[in-house]
Amino acid sequence: MVLNDVEVKVTNTGGKPIYYLKFFISTTKDFLSPRGDQYGFSMKYGRGDLITFSELANETDIPLKKNESYTFKVNPRESRNFKEYMRRNSNSAKPEKYLLEFQFISFGDGTGFWTSGGTPFPSKKISL
Repeated sequence: MVLNDVEVKVTNTGGKPIYYLKFFISTTKDFLSPRGDQYGFSMKYGRGDLITFSELANETDIPLKKNESYTFKVNPRESRNFKEYMRRNSNSAKPEKYLLEFQFISFGDGTGFWTSGGTPFPSKKISL
């Protein structure tokens, strides 16, 4: 599979708009660098500041509304970097599979989920 061909389509099926979404795509453990590392990079939707839940959406942020979809594509720079990495490491093999890991979603209101396990944020309700 050529990295340029990788696309991930996400549809918001929930009740809240999505303001920030982040995935990590990487090679599998059967395709490691000479140092034993997996090659990978992030795929993001939305304003990067929203990766902190204390940052709230503003009028310039464009949400992914209910039933709307967004297709992530591999950044051409990331693809070139990967090809260069492969060339430098004299590895003629090409990965057959990639891993896609959820990392973060922000609803722009201070709530969301993070980690590959989908841990909710805030993790506990604060009572006044």
